[in-house]
Amino acid sequence: MQKGDFLMRATLRNKVLQILMITCLLVSAQALAAEIKPDEFKSVVGTWSVEGDVIKNTDLSSANTNAYASVAQSGEVLTYEWTVKFNSTTFSLGPAAGMHILANEATSNNRGNSYLVFQDKEFIRLYRASGGSLPKVNDYATPVVSVGDKLTYKVVFNTKTGLMQIYRDGELIGTYTDPAPFKSGSYISLRTNGTAAEFSNIKVTQE
Repeated sequence: MQKGDFLMRATLRNKVLQILMITCLLVSAQALAAEIKPDEFKSVVGTWSVEGDVIKNTDLSSANTNAYASVAQSGEVLTYEWTVKFNSTTFSLGPAAGMHILANEATSNNRGNSYLVFQDKEFIRLYRASGGSLPKVNDYATPVVSVGDKLTYKVVFNTKTGLMQIYRDGELIGTYTDPAPFKSGSYISLRTNGTAAEFSNIKVTQE
């Protein structure tokens, strides 16, 4: 083998190795995204049913309905997305519906340790559940919600810094920083209060 051929092959081999290394880095850096299908949810409280790509509750009497899905949640940045259509309500502050995230219990009243992002008529209310209680940590004023409205929500949570960003229809509604953030969870849970609502496009992305 001539010296020139050896150098050419060595250079080619190095380039291939560089491409493989870059590819591996890109794959490892990609976010792990999962769409949670309606039939993955289990009903605990309320009258829940699945119709196509929608899971809906028609129970107007319960103040704390629950349909949960098993979703392993970990990583530094977690993003939650969902859409709600508010169909009817008997609640004085309704319509009212939202989702528990990073929950470590599925069937307890407040889902163990979790965050609850909950829209009612005039506010998105943020709760931090722990030790069986559900203290509210903040209210974020929003345009008034009416029966028939269909709204999309996104929550971006950094488990390292505790920073949570809450969006509605692409608009940043508010932020909250938890000084002792929950790092992981096993469930997400849909919740309504005196409200018939439909949930769809439920996604969890982990980075």
